Amino acid sequence: MRSEIGRISLDNVFKEREALNSAIVMSIGKAAQPWGIECLRYEIRDIHLPEKIKEAMQMQVEADRKKRAAILESEGQREAAINRAEGLKQGQILSSEGQRIEMINKATGEAEAILRVAKSRAEAVIQISAAIGNKASLNINYKKYVLSFYAII
Repeated sequence: MRSEIGRISLDNVFKEREALNSAIVMSIGKAAQPWGIECLRYEIRDIHLPEKIKEAMQMQVEADRKKRAAILESEGQREAAINRAEGLKQGQILSSEGQRIEMINKATGEAEAILRVAKSRAEAVIQISAAIGNKASLNINYKKYVLSFYAII
């Protein structure tokens, strides 16, 4: 029995009682066979441990619990940090999209204003040229007039 129990850890002795019982039956059977004795069953009913070993096992169990709790807490903090970072990232993306749309709208408005000013200037030049006419003698004065009028507009 001692040799079989010595092969496994103390924690596993409690967990693997059935396998341990079977291994002990086989060992006893091999040792008792020359005398004509057959061992059919063996059962470990109770294991008495020294107090120091019980305390050590209890401390180990408690340390494992604390370790699992610390791991779960750190995983929770990690998830929370990831969620906060994702939220900030999403906020920055939406903010930059808003700025982009605002810039596009401003540029579109400015382009439309420039086109309207250019059209009105073109219409003004057409009206001035119609008022002056196509007289060859006035051509030089016409150019100066149009250029000075264009500068005013």
